[in-house]
Amino acid sequence: MDAETKARYEAWKWKRIRQRLIIPGIGLLLLIVVILVIRSCSSHDEIPEVDTSDATVTRQPPPVALNYLDFDFTVYDEHAISMVREAELDDYLVLVNKVFRLPADFSPESLTAPQVLSVGGVNNTDRFLRLEATDALENLFAAAWSEAELTLWLSNGYRSYDTQMITHQHFVDLVGREEGEMISARPGHCEHQTGLAASVTAPSVGGYLIQELSATAEGAWLRDNAHRFGFIMRYPEGEESTTGFRYEPWSIRYVGTDVAAYIFENDIVLEQYVLPYTLSRP
Repeated sequence: MDAETKARYEAWKWKRIRQRLIIPGIGLLLLIVVILVIRSCSSHDEIPEVDTSDATVTRQPPPVALNYLDFDFTVYDEHAISMVREAELDDYLVLVNKVFRLPADFSPESLTAPQVLSVGGVNNTDRFLRLEATDALENLFAAAWSEAELTLWLSNGYRSYDTQMITHQHFVDLVGREEGEMISARPGHCEHQTGLAASVTAPSVGGYLIQELSATAEGAWLRDNAHRFGFIMRYPEGEESTTGFRYEPWSIRYVGTDVAAYIFENDIVLEQYVLPYTLSRP
């Protein structure tokens, strides 16, 4: 092969190598680079899969529960009012006030008439409470007599949504809306609808529901001993800004003996005990 032919052959050979190997190779390399760049960018937008079966996986803590200071219980703010969740309707700790409202059609089961004296000293036949509260109230009234020879009368127990509508309007008409809503809850916002609240009075104040009850022996005994039977003083003196209602020495609410003892010993009200517990539940 002469030199000219050999040179032409070598040129042809390298041309073929470039066409079949080098150029495709460079193209393939560029394609790989582009794919890697795209995958790297898109990976930042993907949510990584987490093996939840591994007990060592770090989980985000639940959000911090709100507390009673985050609410204004002194007013009915339509933008803040929240319906009580169905799972809590039968709970001893269900919170009902100017923010948390019961469904209009809610009525607790197992309503029974406590075997105690009602206003006027007659046997109770038409004032009802939930069974657990009924038993506790009977024990409370019996202890007041056996321990201190004090007679207590039941004034009110369960009250339906419709009945509370009439009761509330009566007080609004009597003293005006601003004052009326400090002494009587709107329908759906009344604890009596839960079947866990009772109004207790005594012969010494003529069976009336008045603040003067607190100055009597019966009122003092009720305040100091209700917790032993699972009841709390629902609207204590000086707590209007937290409960949203005027001081009522006759209003008691069943929450169970353990919770009642805690609330009594720590001098707090139901909002301060229940609210963080309620809102942190799943």
